[in-house]
Amino acid sequence: EMFITKWANAGNKSLRLIYQSTRDGPSYGDFLRCVGDASGLVFVVIKDKYVFGAFISTSIQLPDDLAGDNRYECDVWHFSLAGHFDKPTKIEGGKGFVCVAGREGSVNGPMLWISLGFIPCLELGSEGGSWVIAQRKAKLQPWLQPRDVDMRSCRQVITGVPEGYVGVRDEYGDALFGGSEYFMADEVEVLTVV
Repeated sequence: EMFITKWANAGNKSLRLIYQSTRDGPSYGDFLRCVGDASGLVFVVIKDKYVFGAFISTSIQLPDDLAGDNRYECDVWHFSLAGHFDKPTKIEGGKGFVCVAGREGSVNGPMLWISLGFIPCLELGSEGGSWVIAQRKAKLQPWLQPRDVDMRSCRQVITGVPEGYVGVRDEYGDALFGGSEYFMADEVEVLTVV
């Protein structure tokens, strides 16, 4: 917490846990219920020995279309707390984009992605609405709705990490903080600066 509040220039403020997938439920609907309109959000992903995530300066801004998505600009940075560097490390950011699926999910990809520039760096609910639709059509899980997507289903790739990175890389040299590009996290947490 100390590193994140420092990196966020939060001064005397602290962080409050508002969503924890194992406590509150892993679905997109659970995530939206808990996060609400809080802003200054810190997303923490835990996978085996890896602890990392991203910060966005704003809130989750849902689209008007329940099955659409909304892409908007805000301040973004990524970080590693364990498993990638000798010490907790902030990946410098700046203006980035967040894309959020509607309450009924989006058929075009993950439920949430956070990017630096135009390339998604971190996706939560990565199996997305298209996976749900495929499961329903195949009659494997016909009751599923896009809002049921597990937010622990992740995709993560970061280009241009600072020196000293000792984690896994893909064939292009990009950092894979979760140990692979696609993975199921052990835990996803969201905190807010208060």
